[in-house]
Amino acid sequence: MYHIKDDKRIKQSAELIGKGVLACLKNKSLDDITVSDIHRYSSVSRTTFYRLFDTPLDVLQYLCDQTQQQALDQLHAVKDKNPEKQLLNLTSAWLTHATLLKAIVQSNHVEMLRSAMATGIADVAFDEVIRDVSRYHATEYSTAVVSAIMIGVVEVWVNNGQKETASELLAGVGGIVQVFSDLS
Repeated sequence: MYHIKDDKRIKQSAELIGKGVLACLKNKSLDDITVSDIHRYSSVSRTTFYRLFDTPLDVLQYLCDQTQQQALDQLHAVKDKNPEKQLLNLTSAWLTHATLLKAIVQSNHVEMLRSAMATGIADVAFDEVIRDVSRYHATEYSTAVVSAIMIGVVEVWVNNGQKETASELLAGVGGIVQVFSDLS
């Protein structure tokens, strides 16, 4: 669990710790990263680390939540509410964090992605498209569908060497979504 308050200095420390973890991931697996490693890469004291995070894994959850919030902020700032463009923008925003995604997938902690991605998805325009093809017409179902698709796409993308662009990934997913749409 992380404990980040709405304070400028605390947020700066959390950002430095996040960058420290990402730097550590270039040389070590997530399971091998210690708080001492993070301290060396971030220059944030161990005391501050433990004030903000319980474990190095919590830093990844924080980074996931921050990534999702930034992606949603970008979506809300765009005037074009075209569902396909919004999904492309959301996917593109996540793919720019390849080191984070790779660490999460390789350490089998995709629940972090599910938790982060579920936040705010119901507020974006493409939710309406998926809700329309759902028998249940419920936001939580459409959120689960979008999150599951995104996580599956990210897992395959990481495992295949992160070669495809967001457009290429979504082109493949579009056919699958159409099949579900045709079922309703």
